[in-house]
Amino acid sequence: MLTLDARKFIEFFHVLLTLEGRSRNLTHPIEAQGLALVETAAKEMIKNLNDLDLPVSKKTVEEMVLGAKTYTDINAAIRQLWNTFGLELDGRKFYGPLRRYEQYYEQPKLFGDEVFTKFPSANNDIFEAGTCLALERGTACVMHLMRACEVGIKALAAALSVGPQNNWGVYFREIDKALDTRTRAGGKRTPDEQFYAEVRITLDGARVAWRNVTMHVENNYSPEQAEEILIAVRGLMRHLATKLSE
Repeated sequence: MLTLDARKFIEFFHVLLTLEGRSRNLTHPIEAQGLALVETAAKEMIKNLNDLDLPVSKKTVEEMVLGAKTYTDINAAIRQLWNTFGLELDGRKFYGPLRRYEQYYEQPKLFGDEVFTKFPSANNDIFEAGTCLALERGTACVMHLMRACEVGIKALAAALSVGPQNNWGVYFREIDKALDTRTRAGGKRTPDEQFYAEVRITLDGARVAWRNVTMHVENNYSPEQAEEILIAVRGLMRHLATKLSE
């Protein structure tokens, strides 16, 4: 994926305009000091054009700007570069997060250090959920969030000695059995067992409200809806991290 740095984009134009201004209306050979300036400017342009994935414009600089011997050559090179640059950009589109969503873009620890450390297998989906939201792909965001929740369910199941299951529904049935067995054995719920029971209900709520709905193609989420769900899931995962881990 191409990442467009707006500052680099502006710097490219600044270098190009500076070079054009210094060579305007000149025709004589470029002196040694001028050649050094041209070389410096060309190398900066090559770097920026490479970052922008504009290979033909880059080739134009390499051959025409670096190959210039006179100011006439420089002027011809700049005119050609302007045309090539414009043609290569024609039809290209560059995307970036709106300011309201940029806080979510490519954030490895979007849910905080504790969730990142205690639920490492959820890290990629949390990262992708935030990035999808930043790029306004609401439904994709929610799908990744539900995958992160599944990590929480597995951690809860493991804490209750429940083995791997095929789906969320089976997990919850087995978790309920384990909690009932513990309660009957002890006569009442311990604080930990009360915590497990509460987060089980919350996770099942996520299943009913979001996961099952997301699996059907006719249902989609707007960025605004996805952000609300992300905030809720972040709170849930942080709560799980206070007592559970993988």
